[in-house]
Amino acid sequence: MKAKIFSVFFLFGFSIAVLTSCSEKPEIVSPTIDNADLKKGQVFSVYPTGIPETDWQNIVNAFNQASSAGSGNIVRLEAGHFRIHKVILVEGFNGTFCGAGKDVTIIEPGLGSGNEPFEGLAGVIFLESVEELHITDMTMQVTHPTPTTLEQFDYGLGWFFIVNHVVNCNTSFERVCIKGAEGQHPYWAPAGFKKLNNAHGVWVCSGFIPLIINGGPGDYVGGSHTTANCDFIDIGSHCHVVVGLKDATITIGGSPNNSNKFEGVWCGFNLNDVSNCQVEISYNEFKNNPPDWWDGVQIYPGLYSAPWIALLPPANASICVVSHNDFTVQGVGGGIYLTDWTYAFYGQKGINAVFTNNNFTLENPYWTGIWVRPSCYNNIISNNIFNGNPRFAGISVEGYNNMLLANNVQNVYGCFAPIFLLELSAENTVVGGSNKTNVLDFGTDNTLTGVNIIQGNPPGPELQAALQRKHDLMKQ
Repeated sequence: MKAKIFSVFFLFGFSIAVLTSCSEKPEIVSPTIDNADLKKGQVFSVYPTGIPETDWQNIVNAFNQASSAGSGNIVRLEAGHFRIHKVILVEGFNGTFCGAGKDVTIIEPGLGSGNEPFEGLAGVIFLESVEELHITDMTMQVTHPTPTTLEQFDYGLGWFFIVNHVVNCNTSFERVCIKGAEGQHPYWAPAGFKKLNNAHGVWVCSGFIPLIINGGPGDYVGGSHTTANCDFIDIGSHCHVVVGLKDATITIGGSPNNSNKFEGVWCGFNLNDVSNCQVEISYNEFKNNPPDWWDGVQIYPGLYSAPWIALLPPANASICVVSHNDFTVQGVGGGIYLTDWTYAFYGQKGINAVFTNNNFTLENPYWTGIWVRPSCYNNIISNNIFNGNPRFAGISVEGYNNMLLANNVQNVYGCFAPIFLLELSAENTVVGGSNKTNVLDFGTDNTLTGVNIIQGNPPGPELQAALQRKHDLMKQ
């Protein structure tokens, strides 16, 4: 747990350092781009040269001219390999950033003259007044570990990082691949964090990072945010992070035709402080490669509003539905990890979670398929299928007043129990499963009742009462 918290703050702090070091606006030189007539709705096409400084400058020029032409313009990277030697900062761009295709437009980090800070750290950061942004049809990849000016670690691939101040913004990522160097994952040692060869995939967040640089807390932004048909492969950190959104709709996947793939990654999707949002994470594939995996989905409301950080005010409760996903979990990892720090710090619920109709293949992972921590209550875990041999459990619960309904755990073996209600758990209801063999209850006033999935026992009055309780929770 300490390692998880450390990683978030380390990468957050490093991101601030990058933003600070890159704060100067690039010099605008004569463009080497086609069709740059500054007409609204114009396509600004950029062709690769393979020279890091030139590719970087050409892309910067295209964004500057597209922004000057107004909103709704397109910066298009044509087919080929682009190499950029440092982060591209984009301010005030509202439009589309696209390639010629996910498999044909490739962005890679490259070394320039060696005189730039953080050289070799490649990525794109969108700052200020982002009202409409769509990123499509390209790949950002690391083909080999890239040396940098930093002594402690090699940092190759960057990210798409959206930092905003406007009240509402709409973002979408479609047919984007972010790929790290195969096998280049974080290396943890007793001395601490030694090296990290791949950076974040996608961040969508509010304006708290530039505000904290200027000495003040941020606030939330709204809008609609979708990620569809994207691949996150061999990334040594959080692939997709959402924080600081309010009254927003967030969709990761959403249908079988919009499935995203998270494979060989450290953490798939990370949901932090969001307020009164509707979040759907569905029809995605999460598959890790040991040993450097933690969770397919992490839900951490309250992380950035913690009293000792206070980058955001405490959030109101959001609804998060995680459904119809496939999780393959190995090594030191888990499928879904839920904690509610908003409640722990401020006594108000930060998330209402529903985990339903997911498939978990547990190939001897150290932890569990679903883990619900002590500060979480009134959440629903239903109709999930678990197979395999986790070392800990299929479902672990430390919270209270949660509903576990009709989860199929009959093919979970080799652990403490398929469903483990730990000592801090209280007043949870488990409906379904063999209460004698499938549920280990160390908690207080938990209710185990209803259908035995293996033998098919008929429901009784307690089951009917539990189902009514589930119905009432869903209405809330």
